[in-house]
Amino acid sequence: MAEFTVDSFNLPQVYQEFLDHWQSQLQRQICLEAYQQGRRSFIPGLLPEQAVALSGPETLAILRRRWGERIEAALDPAHTDPDNLPAHLPPAIQSPVAGQPDGRWLKQANMVGINVRTVGSFWHIVKYALTLPQTQDSIH
Repeated sequence: MAEFTVDSFNLPQVYQEFLDHWQSQLQRQICLEAYQQGRRSFIPGLLPEQAVALSGPETLAILRRRWGERIEAALDPAHTDPDNLPAHLPPAIQSPVAGQPDGRWLKQANMVGINVRTVGSFWHIVKYALTLPQTQDSIH
C-alpha cells in the first residue's frame, strides 16, 4: 500500500470547493475509507457543518465500519440504561481515562470545545467529532 498523505486527497482550498468535494461520490468514498480503515483519525475534507448534516443511519454505518462491535456494545441497553447501570463496562467501551484516580489528566489534555446549542444536540457532537484529528483527545 502506498504511503497515505493528506496530499493524496487533493483537498480543496476554499469553502465552495470543500462543499463540492464532499458531493463527489468518488472523493467522498476515498475520504470515508481513509477514516473507516483507520488510516486517518478523522474524515478528511468533511466540514463540521457537513458532518452534523449526516443522517443518523449514515453516521452509525460510518462508525460501525470504523469501530465494529464496539459501537454495538456502546449502544447496548445493558450499558446505557441510567436506571440500571452495570457495575463495570466492557473494556472495549471504557473511557481511556477510566482508570485515572482524579482529574490530573486534564492538565495534558488537548481539549476542543463544542457548544451543544451551536451544533443542535448531543448526537451532533458525535457527528462533529468525525472532523477532529486524534490530537484533540477530549471534548468539552
